[in-house]
Amino acid sequence: MLPAFVSQTSDRPGWGHAGWLPLAIFVVAVVATAALHAPTLHSGLVADDHLQVAMLEGNYPVARAPWDLYAFSRGTEDMEPLMRRGVLPWWSHPDLRLSALRPLSSLTLWRDVVPLKLSPWARHLHSLLWLFGFVGVAHLLFQRLLEKRAALLATLILAVDPAHVWPAGWLANRTALISATLGLVALLLHLRHQEKRTTATAIAVPLVFGLALLSGEYALSIAGLALGCELLVRGKNWRARLRSLAPWFGPALLYFALHKLLGYGAYGSSVYVDPISSPLKYLLAIILRLPALLASELFLLPSELVHGALVLSFGPSLLIVVLLCALFFLLAALALRGQPDARRVSIALGVGLLASLLPLVATLPSSRLLVVPSVAGAGLLATVASSLLFAPRRQRLVRSGALAFGAALLLWHLPLAAMHTRTASAAWTEQHTRIAELVDSAELRADASSWVLLNAAQPTAIYLPWMRAQSQRPNYAVLTICPEPIRVRRVGARAIELVAGERGMLTDPASRLFRGLETPFPTTPVETGDARVQVLDRTEFGVKRIRVDFARALDDPALMLLALDGGRLKPISLPEVGGEVTIEGLAPVRPRP
Repeated sequence: MLPAFVSQTSDRPGWGHAGWLPLAIFVVAVVATAALHAPTLHSGLVADDHLQVAMLEGNYPVARAPWDLYAFSRGTEDMEPLMRRGVLPWWSHPDLRLSALRPLSSLTLWRDVVPLKLSPWARHLHSLLWLFGFVGVAHLLFQRLLEKRAALLATLILAVDPAHVWPAGWLANRTALISATLGLVALLLHLRHQEKRTTATAIAVPLVFGLALLSGEYALSIAGLALGCELLVRGKNWRARLRSLAPWFGPALLYFALHKLLGYGAYGSSVYVDPISSPLKYLLAIILRLPALLASELFLLPSELVHGALVLSFGPSLLIVVLLCALFFLLAALALRGQPDARRVSIALGVGLLASLLPLVATLPSSRLLVVPSVAGAGLLATVASSLLFAPRRQRLVRSGALAFGAALLLWHLPLAAMHTRTASAAWTEQHTRIAELVDSAELRADASSWVLLNAAQPTAIYLPWMRAQSQRPNYAVLTICPEPIRVRRVGARAIELVAGERGMLTDPASRLFRGLETPFPTTPVETGDARVQVLDRTEFGVKRIRVDFARALDDPALMLLALDGGRLKPISLPEVGGEVTIEGLAPVRPRP
């Protein structure tokens, strides 16, 4: 049967019993979502989007099926063609594997491009519709789990959450919305099955959850929410709870088996950690990444910055994050004294939030990962805020403090979060529109058969020829990613050296996507495209100086050297042997007036 608290919610106090109010709140939430994310409709294609379009057009260096568009690299067998065509840079791990099993999400991308031939704007609208569906299913879940006021507040908090900007604005990241939406449907069916056990719901729960997993591994976080829901049920021992969760175990185990047997997963990268093949690295990732994700969900702090602080100064940074989270939960516990139902729901949602974060530490912390946890977070925040603002009569001082804390929570997670989401949506679109304009305006010679980008100061620009949408793409190589100026020395008729400043090159997370920190940069020459690269001087985490020997003379018209210099992407002319030039890099992207 359903949790006692859930079954009583329709009789508990709230904002009246009008049936139109939940519908009205949902409409407001959808309108707010549309308004806040509208700028992303114009953000075009970003990074992986270009590679997936190339796969669908048959121009990717290795063949990929329409259901396999997230298999960017399968390891050693793919390295040579991917490096020759510039999909992977020279510093990539020799057995780099970046391959995710997401066939259903992949097929939605194929459907947009091949049979429907949708414009990028229409493809983004497709993603936005999935976001509407996600908010709608979460709204139904909140109504089932929370009391009236908290359910409506949770829907509004979820609708303005900035965690949804990337999944809505990045076509390749639509997978997070699809898997989360289907996963929430499975959770609703699970609650229905607990209330009234039928053969139909018994079959539907694992089936829909399996579809969610085939849309993306983000759906594993839904199992964490299911665990939290089980804690709401009174009078059940742990064996009974585990039996209730059995429909979730089968699809998850089958997914892991397929993932392993079919060769999917991540290897050789510092961005991704495979919990199956590298369990110890995964446990270390929990320590470094879980606090950053939790702080981002509760306080809207940028998880990337929090994680960076943890890496650079672990002890003090972890202490600050732990104290902030402990203060939040302490104030919430004090506020919920005397309200056993609300306290029980808050504990269940808190457990569900933490459990939903565990699968996500397999990659670097980012707000885009928090689609599923944002459901638990919105429910928790709404329950606490509702209990604080509409609690039974208390002592005047205590009530004043409760009102202040509740108002602060709602201010932070409603109007301020909405402003942040709108700003982030506009900034996302602005940044990638500028990069697209930069690439489109570059003076590139069509007769050149080999392009070499000396400095991809903006990681998004690493896929230059794919962004130009040419049917016959040249051999291509990126020599470094470095946001700071670098010096280019001419050391021979066919050779140059790149020299970075004190911080070095290839130290950013985008560079480490291709080679893990535990694997030193190679000291022997590496062939890439029409060039051979050798590391001459390394720093603690990066590279100080590299030498590049080309297969042809530097003044050969078939070879085109490019540089991001002073905000422009342009061909570069090198001095005579012994001379050098300085490349300034990419100017910061500033909002247009």
